[in-house]
Amino acid sequence: MKDEQKLRQVFDSLFANQNQINLQILHRVWFRNVLYYLGEQWFEWVRGQNTFRRLMPNPYLPTPVANIIRDFVRSMKVLILNKDYTVSIWPNSNDQNDREAAEMGENFLRWLESYDDERHIDEKEKIAIFMLLCGTAFDRTRSSSTTTAADQGFR
Repeated sequence: MKDEQKLRQVFDSLFANQNQINLQILHRVWFRNVLYYLGEQWFEWVRGQNTFRRLMPNPYLPTPVANIIRDFVRSMKVLILNKDYTVSIWPNSNDQNDREAAEMGENFLRWLESYDDERHIDEKEKIAIFMLLCGTAFDRTRSSSTTTAADQGFR
């Protein structure tokens, strides 16, 4: 047990700073993409304040006519929504335990798809937009304030 705790401490100390920096960069990219999508094209990153600020462009420079990220998000959203994606789990090896675990995981995913009468399908469009802006999105999440007894096993 002590060896496991030591290993965790070493691992956490090695990756704590790197993860924090990567997470800050990822959050900055997310925020920039959302600003672009909302129509804010003229802004810059201020390092000293760790925030964005509006950039007043030179009135003599030509400005872009359209914000192309909205068109990109709309067209990619349509491509995503027109596909019927299915998630499958592949075993890590040909070992019998790995194959059984993959099959059990896939059965669990099928059960999640039917859980709540496929309520998650109503949010599919919003999730696609968020995924395109931020690079990742999660479906079928529950807030702790609305958790039911059936959800307790998933937290």
